[in-house]
Amino acid sequence: MIGWLLFLAAGAADTCGDKPNQTAMTMCEKAVADRADAEMNLAWKQVYPAMQRLDRVQEPGFAAALLASQRAWIAFRDAECRIESYESRGGSMQPFTENQCRAEVTRTRTRQLRMMLDWTKR
Repeated sequence: MIGWLLFLAAGAADTCGDKPNQTAMTMCEKAVADRADAEMNLAWKQVYPAMQRLDRVQEPGFAAALLASQRAWIAFRDAECRIESYESRGGSMQPFTENQCRAEVTRTRTRQLRMMLDWTKR
């Protein structure tokens, strides 16, 4: 299932620039970003409970640190993508650029969360 979602997201990212107009491109890229966000939320729903389990068997703090990290990351992502979109500020390309950034940065965070999940299993 997860592999299929990644395949769909990757395919959509490749075709958004082929849409007939800027509005369609932006809507497509928003859908890609939303799928990346959904994928990250799936990873979160796995890694956060794993961190809570570590808190019970080791010293507490794993889950709290992860939660603080995620909250800070969301603020970073939103600010980072806003500033990246300013290259086309005021133009019809700005929301497309912001969504494109959001998808890429979110995919990176998803990989980080999955790596954390992997080391909780050791």
